[in-house]
Amino acid sequence: MTTRSEFAETAQALTAPTGAELMVNDRLAAGGPRVVRLAVANLANNLAADAAFTAAYQATIPGYRTGQFYGPIGASTSTRSFSANQLRVVPFRVRSSQLFDRISIETTTAGGAGTLYRLGVFASHTDGFPGAVLLDAGTVAGDAAPAPQTITISLTLTPGVYWLGVAAQSVAGSPVLRGLSGGDTSGVNLAQPQSGVHTGVTTSFLFTAAGAFTSLATVVPGDRSALGPVILLRAG
Repeated sequence: MTTRSEFAETAQALTAPTGAELMVNDRLAAGGPRVVRLAVANLANNLAADAAFTAAYQATIPGYRTGQFYGPIGASTSTRSFSANQLRVVPFRVRSSQLFDRISIETTTAGGAGTLYRLGVFASHTDGFPGAVLLDAGTVAGDAAPAPQTITISLTLTPGVYWLGVAAQSVAGSPVLRGLSGGDTSGVNLAQPQSGVHTGVTTSFLFTAAGAFTSLATVVPGDRSALGPVILLRAG
């Protein structure tokens, strides 16, 4: 025979999807064990239905092709110049879990001798701005002839919004990267300035990074721009 304490513990563990609570005291008088069995059966059916819906929905989400590069999409291709220790981050939305094995930028104008670019990935903070460092991939040469510059990585991202970052360090001359304007920021919270001219779509935030990347969770962006650098991740 089920005791009142045993039934109460069982009922506490069973929360209906509607949020309604089992009325334990009332149900005990009407044959508690049977009510529990019915509640368990209903919960199992609901969980099965949720799992089926989730699987059907995920089947409609396009995946990633191994060896292909992915990143922000813009309305037009442009270039993005950098000054010393400028860090620019652009939003990147991941729709299904994926391992990425390369991070890449493209230099279009070489900087002076010793110029470097540091690449990395940041998580989104709870306020929608860039947050914790997920990956500091290290640096690539910014003083070489214009060409794609790539770093080998191993980073698995689950569905969500992330921020791809590139910082110009040890800058000499006027280095320039491939850029994009009017980026696709659907599903991304991008705060706008309260005053001033609002043109285009904010696609990048400006921060400062003189060395290894640190969390941006409490840092106020230096500016917002409709022009951002092209930073790509390769599906592994």
